[in-house]
Amino acid sequence: MSLAPEVQALTATLRLMPVAMMITTSDGTVVWVNRHFQDLVGYSEDRMQGRMAWWPEGAGSSGAERLRGVMASGEPWHGEIAWRCGNRGGPEQRHCPPNADCLLEETVTAIRDTAGQVTHALWTLHNVTREVRAVAELEEMHQTF
Repeated sequence: MSLAPEVQALTATLRLMPVAMMITTSDGTVVWVNRHFQDLVGYSEDRMQGRMAWWPEGAGSSGAERLRGVMASGEPWHGEIAWRCGNRGGPEQRHCPPNADCLLEETVTAIRDTAGQVTHALWTLHNVTREVRAVAELEEMHQTF
């Protein structure tokens, strides 16, 4: 049985997912990014592939530290990171003005090969800035009443 159709379907699905996604090797080299990721960071897939992933501090750890932890333990990491939007016009950035600080929900998950060895990591990012601002506004309204 050929996996080619299934792989093509999975790749197409990942490209269309409404969350920013990046796959890196165990050392942090970018292998793949989807369109939402490109929109969020403002760089094309061609520009990202083969480069080292860089991420700001998140929950007291750097992106490299989060990756090392996931690769060593095989357990996912989940938290929030602050991000300065470059705003190159992508649809994901409409809630994050140019050069504004945004809050991203990030998950780093180990990808295992058929032998169970961790070989890559899947990074997912979701811009939660709008939601956090809405909650803060509601809390402020409740305090004034």
